[in-house]
Amino acid sequence: HVFCLGEDEVARRRPSAHYSITMSCMRPSPSDLILAQAKDVIETVRHKYRAKGHEAVLLGMKDEKEAVRVLTNSFNGTADSDAEPIFDWVLGPELRGKHDHPLRIAFFRYYMRFIFLSCVKYGLVIGVRDTSTSELMACCGVLPPGRRHITDASNLLSPTMLSLFVAVGALPPDMIQHKAFPPHVTERVNAMAKAGMAGLEDCASQVGGKEGHFYVYAMATAPEAQGKGCTRTALEIVAAFADATGYPCALDSGSEKNTCVYQRLGYEVLSKHKISTKKELNWDNDSPEERFMARQADYSH
Repeated sequence: HVFCLGEDEVARRRPSAHYSITMSCMRPSPSDLILAQAKDVIETVRHKYRAKGHEAVLLGMKDEKEAVRVLTNSFNGTADSDAEPIFDWVLGPELRGKHDHPLRIAFFRYYMRFIFLSCVKYGLVIGVRDTSTSELMACCGVLPPGRRHITDASNLLSPTMLSLFVAVGALPPDMIQHKAFPPHVTERVNAMAKAGMAGLEDCASQVGGKEGHFYVYAMATAPEAQGKGCTRTALEIVAAFADATGYPCALDSGSEKNTCVYQRLGYEVLSKHKISTKKELNWDNDSPEERFMARQADYSH
């Protein structure tokens, strides 16, 4: 770290100064300290859910394949479960409902992997496994206070975005294979990202300043595990470490069904945003609406 000062400047400094500068660069950031607290809380509360058949764990790189499968199947939908409505709008009428289409699968696998790696690198991912089979039933990616900017895709050349593209190993398939995808998919992705940041700014101003909250980047339950209380388990754990650290939680919802689930878990809708007003993007004559929700920290525990 000291070499960033330049060789001449380093040469002029005493060894003790070298040591103090290096140590200051190595100090954990406030976000890292909050994450460490959150992980400690997870360890203390995870046993509570074993009676439900849930094993709450922290997921890492070794769990990538499983987690991306759960995220993809949850957001993409299957023959027996609904897709996330906003993503159906993004992919257009040509791919709507075609859960097994190769382009649709490639799209979801890429973006769900991007989300997973973002949270492993800059936040944490809570997994809910079946205690009897160890099958991963749900995962929840969370970014700590101070790192919500990780979700800002408006500048693809930012150091954060570039590091994540390197981690994923490629640019998004809708950009690389632009001609293979239906018209305007990338434009809709950008519109979704822009509306998301605007909505979160509105939400942040009401729940604790620009960066003073946890952000649930993605909450996904495998279609075959829906109805088993996995979302409740994951978000109750998020609430536990948010309350312990004194920060509110924010998330967004693209469907009425999910909004109702989150409301039952203490979240309230703070703002709503149409994804786009451009006629050429709104193939269904209207833009979907995204709801931005938050849960205040509970200090009574």
